[in-house]
Amino acid sequence: MKLSGRTILITGGSSGIGKELAQRLIANGNSGIVTGRSEQALEKARIDMPGLEILRSDVSSNSDISALCDVIVSRFP
Repeated sequence: MKLSGRTILITGGSSGIGKELAQRLIANGNSGIVTGRSEQALEKARIDMPGLEILRSDVSSNSDISALCDVIVSRFP
């Protein structure tokens, strides 16, 4: 599997293991999109990783999942 030059979506990537994974993937030349419930945590992740795309979304909410899919398809074809 090619692990550079990709656009990668990580749900729950604003902290913990997800954030560490995002940092490593971006360091390997990928574009990162991180989702999470906390706008503050997402903004901190963006500060820590310049160029990171953030989207507020709660994976326990069906409406948030549907909206996230729509945004991803339209902004990152």
